[in-house]
Amino acid sequence: MEELADVILSVAGSVWIYPIVFALTLADAFLVIMPSETMVVALAALSMSAGMRRCSARLSDNPVLAVVLSVVTALTLGVPIDHVAARIADRRRPVAPPERG
Repeated sequence: MEELADVILSVAGSVWIYPIVFALTLADAFLVIMPSETMVVALAALSMSAGMRRCSARLSDNPVLAVVLSVVTALTLGVPIDHVAARIADRRRPVAPPERG
């Protein structure tokens, strides 16, 4: 179990975690089954712990701010993209005539 914790801390401590957070949060705008909220809360808690601060020297001075900026940017882009995709799909759907009864 300790090996798994070391792997998680090493991935969370790398600079690649921010693009991963961005991509998963952007995917969450389209697929509601993505666990982006859980990931964001876990990373925020982990970044405030002493474990993440000592696991990598490449982290910014405020890793919570970097996580928040990744999430806000993804949601700012994801929601309008989702809206445009829904409108395009709605235009392509054939409209059935109303039933008369």
